[in-house]
Amino acid sequence: MHDQRRYVDFSDRWTQWPEWRTLFSYGARSAAAVGDRAAEAHQLNCLAWAHGVGACQYEQAEQLARRALELATETGDEGQQAWAWSYISGACLSLERPAEAAEAAAKATRLFGAAGDTAGKAVSQRVLGKALRESGRAEEALALHRALLDTSAGDVPGLNEFVQALLRHEIANDLLALERWPEAAAAYRTVTTPLARGDLDRFQAQALTGLATALRHCGELREAREHLTRAHELFTAAGDTASAAETATVIERLG
Repeated sequence: MHDQRRYVDFSDRWTQWPEWRTLFSYGARSAAAVGDRAAEAHQLNCLAWAHGVGACQYEQAEQLARRALELATETGDEGQQAWAWSYISGACLSLERPAEAAEAAAKATRLFGAAGDTAGKAVSQRVLGKALRESGRAEEALALHRALLDTSAGDVPGLNEFVQALLRHEIANDLLALERWPEAAAAYRTVTTPLARGDLDRFQAQALTGLATALRHCGELREAREHLTRAHELFTAAGDTASAAETATVIERLG
């Protein structure tokens, strides 16, 4: 779940499946019952993923990842420490604590590098850039995300294409935060949809929303409205009612 295989396995195509939480809860309890702290750390990290990525339960995800970190530190497992910090960073980011997220992502990046885990490092570096942007350091975020473009995230089939799509999206977001509207619009147009991944409707909707925002500031209101209308449809299909409502409000303002 949280090594290179997690990018191509069943779980990432069904991130919303509620039974992941049941499955990894049993795994963590079983490992604790037999006194296998290394296995328990592994299962708790998987459970943190299930709560954070799968259920948007970020406080629980952070608590689980911090417990996994304690166990992984006791057993000297740097790989599990790295993934724990990675899940902590994601949770902090979603809980609007970007400075803490950046610190956690930097720790994850160092540990992944030491462990030779290129896939994990690619994840943590992208999150680090996002955390920097949301901490008001968009120029640093842009430099980091651009430096990561065209670098290899490992030899797992499909992983590099997936990471590159996410990075192009982050670069566009960085340019939007910097209010470089024409550059941001051009960057959003380069964002492709990662194939065979879960939550594609939300990913497309977010990219279209960013493109529409940039176009609005460029005076291209008709095209912006078209993209927002499509984004609203995708947010609705994904069950993201909050984003769908926000998008509907913007469409109404455009008239």
